Amino acid sequence: MATNEEIALQDALINTYTYNLQFLSEYDNELFQRVHILSDAINSDLYKERYFLEFIKDDGEFDIFDNVKEEYLYSKDAKKWNNNAVRTCDFTHTNTISLLNPVVYDRNIVDLSSEKINLFNINKIKVLGELQNYKQIRNENVSNKNKKVKEINKFIFVGTLAARHIPRIIKKLNTVNHFVCEENLEIFRLSLFTCDYSLLARDGKSVVFSIMEDENIFIHKFNKFFNNFIQENTFYKYFSTNYNISNYFDRILNIVLEKDPFVFNYRLILDNIIKKSCNNFNKYNTLTFNENSNVFEHNILFLGAGPSLGQNIKWIKENQNKFIIVAMGATLKKLSQFDIKPDIITTLDPKEDTILSQFKNLSQENLNTSIKIASINTPSKVFELFKKDTSSVYTYEMLRSFQQNSMPIDGITIGEVTFKILLLLNAKNIYLLGLDLALNQKTGKTHDDEFKKQDKDFKIDTNQQANQSVLNKSFSLREDTLVVKGNLFPKVTTTRLFNLSIMGYNRSISLDKKPFQNIYNLSNDGAFIQETIPTNIKDVILDKKNINKKNLHKQLKEKLNNTSIKELDDISKTTINEEINRLDSIIEIINDIKSKKIKSYSQLKEDIRTIQNQIQYTDTQSSYLFELYLNFSFVINRYIDFVFNDRSMKNDTKDLKDTKYLWCEHLITIINLYKSHISTLV
Repeated sequence: MATNEEIALQDALINTYTYNLQFLSEYDNELFQRVHILSDAINSDLYKERYFLEFIKDDGEFDIFDNVKEEYLYSKDAKKWNNNAVRTCDFTHTNTISLLNPVVYDRNIVDLSSEKINLFNINKIKVLGELQNYKQIRNENVSNKNKKVKEINKFIFVGTLAARHIPRIIKKLNTVNHFVCEENLEIFRLSLFTCDYSLLARDGKSVVFSIMEDENIFIHKFNKFFNNFIQENTFYKYFSTNYNISNYFDRILNIVLEKDPFVFNYRLILDNIIKKSCNNFNKYNTLTFNENSNVFEHNILFLGAGPSLGQNIKWIKENQNKFIIVAMGATLKKLSQFDIKPDIITTLDPKEDTILSQFKNLSQENLNTSIKIASINTPSKVFELFKKDTSSVYTYEMLRSFQQNSMPIDGITIGEVTFKILLLLNAKNIYLLGLDLALNQKTGKTHDDEFKKQDKDFKIDTNQQANQSVLNKSFSLREDTLVVKGNLFPKVTTTRLFNLSIMGYNRSISLDKKPFQNIYNLSNDGAFIQETIPTNIKDVILDKKNINKKNLHKQLKEKLNNTSIKELDDISKTTINEEINRLDSIIEIINDIKSKKIKSYSQLKEDIRTIQNQIQYTDTQSSYLFELYLNFSFVINRYIDFVFNDRSMKNDTKDLKDTKYLWCEHLITIINLYKSHISTLV
């Protein structure tokens, strides 16, 4: 017979579990349903439990018994484990994921002279120079792990086990926004008996759960966590159970790297996207992307510059008249060597020299024959190459669209951008070749041999079974290798940079792919892309009849003309005028805040939040303002937060005053530049 203490303990466990279910049913109903289904399966003997919750009297704590391995996950010492977990979670920068790249933030102003001067790097140098102005007020080393912070906003719990440590850590650090991930739903269900998860979402706090979910859902959930108090993304404190945590750290790092503001900084958005887009808008046909954009009837062969391009070049030559060939600029040299004529050429790269070098490999005849689809911010010297036949030139808008009835294009590389365009133009059958997004699994090369931007050859480690956590060392987009699911092989080795592109392709498919669209991936050594059909090139069934390319180009131009505009309509111009007026109002608010006295960093954060709320109010499909501000804040505000979120710092009114004044003036300059650019459209 159970003792009174055992009965009380059982009642407490059931009450906690019931309360958690009620909480989840309201807060995350999808997770609630999954837990409920698992519980029903266990109670109906349809699911055999592997893990069991057990109270260890000698320890006075709960342990989890693994019935398969016949071992206790806490080794019957959960009390010591929990105490150690709480002790190691402190206010230092140890066990953090920082969003401040020390390669950038710990540089000295004299280091800027080492940057190569070209059109692309000028914007980077401008941003680094502007960042130096803040460092001259107060210069801090962002690599300082011993610095103690005043407050920790965002916390990640990697794995839960019984989760008894979680409430204690939250209480100790007074964290606000939380992310909880666990690889095993059964273990998470057990933690519902022992941890009150509602504590993570009370009194203005928030929590996002990602429990036993695939990478794409995990990315979606982490982005939700990222967007909660979006201004509080300077660093993430974390605690890991180190049990069955799989690839969580690599997933998190990949998302953080994708959001690196220096990949496309605010000066680049201003000068290379907005300014050039405004200058080029009325010169060429600008594509409109909406549900009625039906352009392609024939099969598409989309060619990238990956290793599989050269491996299959003879097949492409033999079958080029069976497809509409869409080729990114980097493939042109290889294609011209084999007399392969692309029907459509796409380009994105803002580096003028790179694009010019790609097109110089194409004969004038092929250049005039092919349809060119270029980003509207393409450099003018590149457009000069097309001046003999501007009717074959079509542009697309990046990040935002000044057209009221069109979707903008986004993507890090021309591959993702072209892929999104093909989906939005409702191509029915798309065959991918040279879009490997992985290394040549024999040579370690990232691209076809003709591609001049080949960075390096990687060594393929055939024994690398999984991705290694790199939180305790520096990590690199271009140097690190990862193991991912392969297209025709179970696993392939890729790089972090390629993995960002894989995430981009997957995102486009989830957002833009229609049920009638089929995507066949022909890359032998390539990475798997969700919802694509891995296909051996030998198994491709082709039409016996060739496409009449002359008639095809005429038809394509007619359809592209029908889904493009020459100039903005009156409604779009009115929207731009309204935004110009809002910009003037926001500048007035910034000037008003700039003139007020400041006594604390919390007051500065509140002032910044007031301005951000005004800017966020203008966030529409046609406005770049919030996009600009976010990038600006990710570069500048994060550094300011690192400096002043310091326990050892007394209120330094002068530094706060100087920082606030500089920040306000800096933001006004950016808004005025933006205003001057869009004013040319009306």
